[in-house]
Formats: sequence, C-alpha cells, structure tokens
Amino acid sequence: ANNAGLKVALSLLLARAVGSISLADLPPPTCGPRFASPGVPSLATDHNGAVLPDVCFVHEGEYHVFVLGDWGGVVPLKGTPAMLSQEPRPADMASRGERGFVEGVDDKAQLRVAAQMKARAKVSNPDFILNLGDCFYWGGIVAQCGASTGQHLPTGQWRRVFEEVYDGPELEGKQWLGVLGNHDYGGYKFTNGWDQVIGYTWAGHLEYSQDRWVMPAQYWKNRVWYPDFSVDYYFIDSNVFSAWFPDIFVEDNICSRKYNFVSGSCGPEGPHDLEDCPRWFANLWREQAKWLEGHLNASTSDWQVVVTHIPPDAGKEGWKHLAE
Repeated sequence: ANNAGLKVALSLLLARAVGSISLADLPPPTCGPRFASPGVPSLATDHNGAVLPDVCFVHEGEYHVFVLGDWGGVVPLKGTPAMLSQEPRPADMASRGERGFVEGVDDKAQLRVAAQMKARAKVSNPDFILNLGDCFYWGGIVAQCGASTGQHLPTGQWRRVFEEVYDGPELEGKQWLGVLGNHDYGGYKFTNGWDQVIGYTWAGHLEYSQDRWVMPAQYWKNRVWYPDFSVDYYFIDSNVFSAWFPDIFVEDNICSRKYNFVSGSCGPEGPHDLEDCPRWFANLWREQAKWLEGHLNASTSDWQVVVTHIPPDAGKEGWKHLAE
C-alpha cells in the first residue's frame, strides 16, 4: 500500500513539475488500492458525511471503472428447494411496445448484463464498480428497518441476487461503491431494510460474502488518486425526489399512505412515522446539499464526480447551483 501511494506522489510531482504544488495535491504515503470503511455504526445514519481514506491505483495500462444502476433482480424468498434455487428474474416482466417479450432474454436481464460485465472486465479490468442504487427489487431487502447495523438479517437476497450473480475471477475483489435507490427503501414504503443495504458494508465475515460492498452511509466521500490525476467521488442520496406527501403519487412514493402504516417507523435513525417521512427526506437533502457545496468548494482534485440515483433533472435548480 505504501508503495502505491509513493508511486502516485512521485508521478504527480513529475507531471506537475512546472508550477507550484502543495501537500494537498499529493496522496498520503499510506495510500493503497483498497477502499476502507469506518467502524461498524450503531445506526445506519451515524456515518453520514463520512470521508473515507484516500485510495491510490497504480498499474499498467488504462484505468477503468464500471457503472451500474437499477440492477437488482427478484427471487422467491419462500417455497420449495427448487423455488429457492431459482435465478433472479427482472422485476418488470411486461412486454415493451410492439416487440413483445423474448424468453431467454427479457427474463434473464440481470444475468445477461452480468455476463457482459465479466466479458468486458477481461479486457478493461475495472478498478472498482460504481453502484447507482435500486439494488433489490421491488422493495429492497425484505426486512423491517431499524435493526442494528451490525445485525445481518438473512433473507437470502444478498447471496442470490448479488454474490452469485457478479462472481467469477473477472469481478473477484472488485469493490462496489454505492448509494441507495428509492426501491432500496421499499419503493412505495420507507420501512423495508434500507439500513441493511448500508450494513452489508460490514458483512465480510459471512460465508458467502466476498467483502466488496462499500456503502458506509447515505452520503459520503472518497478521493481516488492515479499517477497523473485525482478524482473526488461524492455519494449522494437523492431519494427526496421520490418521497412526497403521503396522499400524492401513492404508487411511486416512498412515503405513500396507501402502503405504509401510519405508525410505521425505522426507530431512532428515522423516519419516525408516516407524517415524518417526507420531512425526514427533505432534511436529509438539505443537510447533504450544504455538505456537498462545502466539499466542492474546498476540493483540490482534478475531477469531481457525483454518484446518485435520481437523475439530476429532478431538483434541477439545486444541482445547477452546486455545479456552478
């Protein structure tokens, strides 16, 4: 690890020999190629705003990153052994337009994308994978939110929808850095196991885990160094744009009155009940926006990249302000 950090530092010094360079323009000498999360929190919100240690990549050839979102399939969670061994199927099995449904293609969407990722990884060898959320359909991890972050609830989804799909030597050891999508909260609920998705960051001890999941908080930051440039990655929860007042957009509203219990709660981490739900997401968004603006203004990296789930045409004015 020390060797990687020193190599990057020397390369940057040579690349920027003309002009001044400060210590902020150099990686720490302990910088290595593995993302490291903070310790196991009590609540999934405890590490919000975390800044993870810098990471350095130094290897031959080009540098690549894979980006994937809305990827999680659906598997039966109850039934016969045969049912519990079924491969993930897409959440939406409806036909599209005039083409109609194609068996072997449309019912194996996640598996086919994973196969292409493995094929492409042989050529481009990604350093890591950016996960844009909606990891599990339709409603995220099928468990009640509010459990301790260090308590893994074994629904079977992690093994069958993630670990056994994105396996093999091509993707082995590639860390997944990500954010939550609206379906990870529950889609039209806020009480499913979204905190379990964050908690899997510390589940590397499980027999089937490859210890590659990195989502230590709802929003967080990491700097990545390469021999001649650096990137600040900001992981932002934009699900406020799917969290409306309870009586509107009830089929596509995390805070929907139709599907949430009025007294539904995620305990101390929140939301505390249905009426609190839209306010909780709005507060989270305001908190993040202030945090993000401060870090963007202070950034000394060559590039700044925001990783989020909801496209920025939602909340456009706020994103424009941050971009400027």
